[in-house]
Amino acid sequence: MEYRFAAFADLTAQERQALFDLIKSLGLSDQFSTLDEMVGLMDTEYGKGRRHVSAWAARPSGGAPEPAGCLAAITAEAVTQGYLYLTGLRLRQSDAGLLPGLVDAVLALPEVSGEPYRTIRLGLIPARPDLEAAAKEAGFRYLYKALEMRRPLGGRLPALPDGLRPEFRTVEPGAVGELIAVHNAAFTGGFNSALLTDEGALEWLGDRLGTGLVQIGYAGGRHVCHFIMRVEDGLADLETIGVVPERRGQGLARQALIRAFETLRARGDVSSVTLTVIDANRPALGLYRGAGFEVTKERSVWYERER
Repeated sequence: MEYRFAAFADLTAQERQALFDLIKSLGLSDQFSTLDEMVGLMDTEYGKGRRHVSAWAARPSGGAPEPAGCLAAITAEAVTQGYLYLTGLRLRQSDAGLLPGLVDAVLALPEVSGEPYRTIRLGLIPARPDLEAAAKEAGFRYLYKALEMRRPLGGRLPALPDGLRPEFRTVEPGAVGELIAVHNAAFTGGFNSALLTDEGALEWLGDRLGTGLVQIGYAGGRHVCHFIMRVEDGLADLETIGVVPERRGQGLARQALIRAFETLRARGDVSSVTLTVIDANRPALGLYRGAGFEVTKERSVWYERER
């Protein structure tokens, strides 16, 4: 079967509706619930749809082509980290063999091909054996799995480690620069290499600044660790715990975790805490398991190849 590849920005209104219907039928539309929301996501995340590709198959009857799948590129870290992230993959099991073609089509987009990335990372969300096989055929090698973990807010916490005791302070709206500095120091070159900018931090954190959900730990007058949380409907998501490289191995991540739990318990509106951790990040995985977190599901599997 012949396929046409097209950027979302070039799709007609009818084609956008057909693509939305395909994604909904696959049950993989957690980022949006309406067509307008999908268009908004394309505008904000994928360069107004110029970094998003879909595959279209001609109908035997000669009618309008139907969508077979889609894939998108995130280029935010191409300059700072040398990574290009491919995400938003949507394919039926019968069309898994289209993955290499979608990858090539995304990489050929003008908004993507000119970026100075060195490494391509492909996320399969959720993981599927057929897509994992297709990824390997496209030259990708396994990198890591992202695991979702959960525990009740109540119950025993790990004991505080001996040694350094950082002073935690709530990040106020005017102190975003300090948060960016500690976050980027903690994650540059790590498993989670999503670095922050002024605009990106404000967009991500929104009204959580000044509420205690975002805190920085200080020692000797310098920032040494931080955490970022989100609370919704009685559930807290511990999005980030970071420690600057020169202070690792001193128990600061455990102290940040304990401080986060103390903050949530003081609120009185949270019953459980979730987080996502990379399975290859053994220190973090050990910390969370030791704190009573249990794996509830695999959120994604990531593969990598060079440009």
